Amino acid sequence: MSIQEISDELSFGSRSYFSSSFQKETGLSPSEYREQNIKF
Repeated sequence: MSIQEISDELSFGSRSYFSSSFQKETGLSPSEYREQNIKF
């Protein structure tokens, strides 16, 4: 699922607003979080 799809699913107004809100809460951008938490 893309970051845009997640943003849309959670009813954020835009991807950039979702990304900034996510980073404020976690200290990581959505992409950084995904890279650090992806399991193979």
